Amino acid sequence: LNYFKRNSFSAYAYFDGEKWKKKRKPLRPDFIIDKSHFKFENFLLKKSFDKAAPLLNALPASLIASDKFLTHLIFPEFTKRNWLVHNLEEINEALKQIKTRRVVVKSPYGFGGKTVEILSKAQCKKLKLTEPTLFQEFIDSSKGIPGIVEGMHDFRVICLGSKMVTSYVRTPPKGKLL
Repeated sequence: LNYFKRNSFSAYAYFDGEKWKKKRKPLRPDFIIDKSHFKFENFLLKKSFDKAAPLLNALPASLIASDKFLTHLIFPEFTKRNWLVHNLEEINEALKQIKTRRVVVKSPYGFGGKTVEILSKAQCKKLKLTEPTLFQEFIDSSKGIPGIVEGMHDFRVICLGSKMVTSYVRTPPKGKLL
């Protein structure tokens, strides 16, 4: 967001077919897909993106998608049950309802697995929370998907409307869960 001024970007990242690269050169895009975290203080700036190029992900959708708990509240049939916890008392209440030995612990915001941890229930009870935190039951995917992936994985499907447009599998390093 810091690089957007006067309807163009002063720097950008692009994929060269093998890896992501950064370039510091003015760019006026044909369209924009905004993957930055939705923050209300950036709302007007993001709204101005459409002066430079069409914004493919609408701001209301970005707000919902950037908050995992809000996504769960709006689309519970498409998400794993979440518990939003703020303190030890709420942690203990959530842990009573979570049936798995392991718990997925993450920030309600962000993407790419940057804030995700997989902990035992005992480890969860020792957490010192500094912000609201999501707890989810751990899904054991160690058996893989026959013909697609062996072992632990994270399978994602991207839909536009009712049409699946792409999917991908993320696999952790051997012996890891993330």
